[in-house]
Amino acid sequence: MPSLIPLALLAGWATGDARIAKGREVYETGCALCHGANGKGNPDWESAIRPIDFSDCGTTAESSEHWQMIVARGGRWAGLASVMPAFGEAFTEEEISAVVAYIRTFCAEAAESPRPRRRVGRRADPTPSEAGHLASPRVRPLGFWRRRVLDRLVGCGPPLSDQPTERTRTIRWEDPLATAALGRGMSGLEFLEKIRRGEIPRPPIGVLMDFSMVELGDGRVTFALVPAEFHYNPIGVVHGGVAATLLDTCMGCSVHSKLPQGRAYTTLDIQVRYLRPLTRETGRVLCTAVAVHVGGKVASAEGRIVDEAGKLYATGTTSCLVFDIPTAPPPGAGR
Repeated sequence: MPSLIPLALLAGWATGDARIAKGREVYETGCALCHGANGKGNPDWESAIRPIDFSDCGTTAESSEHWQMIVARGGRWAGLASVMPAFGEAFTEEEISAVVAYIRTFCAEAAESPRPRRRVGRRADPTPSEAGHLASPRVRPLGFWRRRVLDRLVGCGPPLSDQPTERTRTIRWEDPLATAALGRGMSGLEFLEKIRRGEIPRPPIGVLMDFSMVELGDGRVTFALVPAEFHYNPIGVVHGGVAATLLDTCMGCSVHSKLPQGRAYTTLDIQVRYLRPLTRETGRVLCTAVAVHVGGKVASAEGRIVDEAGKLYATGTTSCLVFDIPTAPPPGAGR
């Protein structure tokens, strides 16, 4: 049996190496954009809220299970920045476990012998109330780390006072009720095609958010949008409502394109999953939606937002109510 011991060790090392390699693949796909290739934060990140530094061993001192939950449920779940999305539906449990293992390799102490982990930045003489929490890196209350990480996140960006504070943007639109009236005399596909070709004006929401239809087929629609600064929220990335509105519009139009003249739809519900943040550096994104089912009363569709390299940023599903367009009663009816 002694000869089997080296084989077992080699098998364990191989398994560990494969797990780290998988974690690196997942990290480069979902994490490196914000946290940087070396885990110290993307130097080009322009938000005032900075990504945490994974090379600081104190930052990742919580248990792996805790960090797996943060990855799966998003930063908001742990009281961190809400700009970090939830990856629970984008990656499997094994992939999330692997990426946490890979993230731990950024901390230099992780490669050393398993001695008690040094607390980065703690006071030499903790107060009595802190002494119990400092004894073990695994028992500090979550609130302590929330405060510590938030302190690291806020205020690390460029001073806001050094940035221009005023922007202007002017938009013009045409009467949307007149557009809707034109649509009543056409099938959904014919109506949308005239909008795509510019024969009928874009609806005001498209002008306001600056997205437009670029491809149209029977039950399939693609819209394009270039994320810009006027789409931003207060934490320095494109507001999630932009992606939600884009998906809602695109999925609704995919259903509309299947409807004959005299039929209409309205959204019953929409579900959006955010996988990556959109920024003005993202470039042009495409939202493509497909009508999955269009029945007599209910329709459903699904959509995806990708960049021009095919990288996925958000997905969505919707259910719609389908109905006949009410017709106006003839003059004198009911008298």
